[in-house]
Amino acid sequence: MNLAILIGVSDYASPVPKLPACKTDLALMARLIRNTNKFGDILEVGADTSSSSVKAQLAQFVKKHGGSGVDELFFYYSGHGDLFKDDFYFLFSDFSDKQRNQTSLTTEELDSMLRTLSPKLTVKVVDACHAGVTYVKEPDALKKQLTVSTGRFADCYFMFSSQSSQTSLQDDKLSDFTREFVVACTNFSGKEIRYRDIVDHISDAFATNPDQTPTFVIQAPCVEIFCSIEKSIRNLLQLTTARVRRRQSGSKPALGSAIAQAIQDRAAEFCTKEEVSHFLQSLGERMKGASFFSDLKDSYRLETELSETYEGIPDLGPIGKWVKEKGGDFFATPITGTEQYEVTDPFETYLRPATLTKPVMATREVITSFDCTAETPYKAIRVTAYPLYENLPHAVAVIVFVFSKRDCVVFYSFQTVKEMDWGKLAPIEGRRWTYATFAMKTDPDAKSAADSMIKLFEAFLTKQGKEKLGLVEDDSATAGGGEKAKAKKSDSETKTSSSETKK
Repeated sequence: MNLAILIGVSDYASPVPKLPACKTDLALMARLIRNTNKFGDILEVGADTSSSSVKAQLAQFVKKHGGSGVDELFFYYSGHGDLFKDDFYFLFSDFSDKQRNQTSLTTEELDSMLRTLSPKLTVKVVDACHAGVTYVKEPDALKKQLTVSTGRFADCYFMFSSQSSQTSLQDDKLSDFTREFVVACTNFSGKEIRYRDIVDHISDAFATNPDQTPTFVIQAPCVEIFCSIEKSIRNLLQLTTARVRRRQSGSKPALGSAIAQAIQDRAAEFCTKEEVSHFLQSLGERMKGASFFSDLKDSYRLETELSETYEGIPDLGPIGKWVKEKGGDFFATPITGTEQYEVTDPFETYLRPATLTKPVMATREVITSFDCTAETPYKAIRVTAYPLYENLPHAVAVIVFVFSKRDCVVFYSFQTVKEMDWGKLAPIEGRRWTYATFAMKTDPDAKSAADSMIKLFEAFLTKQGKEKLGLVEDDSATAGGGEKAKAKKSDSETKTSSSETKK
């Protein structure tokens, strides 16, 4: 069984400042957790957040599931926090410094409660900072404390929104750290997102922010899956857009209606012609300089070619059909041709027995390809993986794309290729296409798009290499380009700084 505990504390007694965003944090995280469809029981604490109530609800929940056999335990907290005497305190709505132990919960006490469930995997996501502390602690004090906490569990991921010497930021709607946790899922281009993928996204999102540096402690193989990315999860991104738009403008826009506000919010997601061109140029440049990330990095040399035509790429008809059915907003058009097929002549059937009739050839119009209707720096990318060892297969990744003013849909096909002579490869064959969608506004330099393609290609080639070497393949490995994937929406917003509340 998988369990989740979600706590959001926003209303604090004076003099502790209120945190209105924590209420939204909890609601958003609760929707995300429920839409994963993986947690058998979820404790959501947000109405009565007094210390006695929260501690009682925690104790009852843990007692209820004691001895149940817990596979994964997910704990989330948004509110004020305090690092005091080498322990982290979760502060509740009636917190008083004079009654610190009664009106808060220490990490040590929380861990003692959670340990009784013996979870195989423990995940703690904490969006808080050390409220009420009047001095700056050493930067790694929190990490030291969290490292001690990890020793109390088997596999675990601890994600903390800031360092000991920093505060965690929010405005009146949502906290920065919680938002990026959700965006990591809604913006993910693959099917299943690991906890490590979420950590990487959050790290990149705060990389240029000197005021807040998230802290992570990982004691796990980094293969654990948070959830499968479904449409219901991608839709959660809509709840985070208005906040970012207000930050970019610096103030709330004086618009006369809700629809006018929505128009302005959505308009900010669209790109100019120059921004689209920059995205495509960056994608090509990153692919030309790419290499594998992990196991195959030292086993293959990648060589990338950019082509101004689709020459040599077979079976583009399915992409043309996609453009016709789903590409209404895209700068692309399907290309049609004719093909011959056999039909039975109705007059022959009437005059002769069915066993004596011969089929005749007829002609029909079919979609054979597609083309971009707007100017592009290139039309196709071909990445050839040359093995550095003779017992590994050659492979080719073929990538084409269509784009609108907002999204770039990347179609890709991976396949191993027969070597006809030393260094001479056979032509590529027709394969089924897979595709992923990237919001160009949130990935202006195409880093996420390029990294995703290389990681998927590496996963495909890893599987092929294991099969050729006679190794047992894990069923969870990615199949790469041999299967048709569903459309993937990758939406996010650019993070900007403005006046924010400190937790």
